[in-house]
Amino acid sequence: MPATLQIFFEKNLIQVSQVKVSQDGEFTDTFTAAGPQWKNEGTVTIKADYGGESTELNIEFFKIFLFNQRIQELLYSNFVKLLNYIQMMTSQTILLL
Repeated sequence: MPATLQIFFEKNLIQVSQVKVSQDGEFTDTFTAAGPQWKNEGTVTIKADYGGESTELNIEFFKIFLFNQRIQELLYSNFVKLLNYIQMMTSQTILLL
């Protein structure tokens, strides 16, 4: 059974993905914040559904120009924390590639 990941911007569905879950409970997926649906800053809701269980996480999406490596490292660190939270709430493993 696939896991369903949905991304909402200001309550409007902008991206959906169904991801195969391996027998050991792992899955991976990539969303790219590009295109007209990502032109504004605001609240983004990430919803994960798997096996009748569902969880949501709200984050603030903002545009930023990466001026140096330290900013990139901080953003990546916060992204990893977000994925760990989703993993904890869905009892699934998320792999970063």
